[in-house]
Amino acid sequence: MSSKILSRFFLAFLAFVVLAGSARATTYQVSSGPKTSGSGSAFSEEYLISYSAPTGKKIAHHGLTLIGDRRCNAWSTCRVVKATSTFVQYAFSLQGHNEGGFLFINNPNSGQRDSTALLTVEVE
Repeated sequence: MSSKILSRFFLAFLAFVVLAGSARATTYQVSSGPKTSGSGSAFSEEYLISYSAPTGKKIAHHGLTLIGDRRCNAWSTCRVVKATSTFVQYAFSLQGHNEGGFLFINNPNSGQRDSTALLTVEVE
């Protein structure tokens, strides 16, 4: 066989392997729904979000993203509580806002905003 034919064969085979490998993985997202930050400069309680893989499947990759008012570890905390091949759980908390001066003095819920956690899990 010529090197040109072998090169084409190799590229086709490589594409098949890559596509076949990615076809086995499925991505899931779990939403926490809106969660409220702490009041003023205080942090909220710790919220939990988790995912269990279907029977016979394993978790290949996972990550947590905050959308809304806060981002992970920027005036918030995001951490893995437990991660196995079939289960993952994160905890997160949200710091409130104390900027604004006198507007926040008489309102105990002042500075509270919502964020939503999205847990993304790739399962094979």
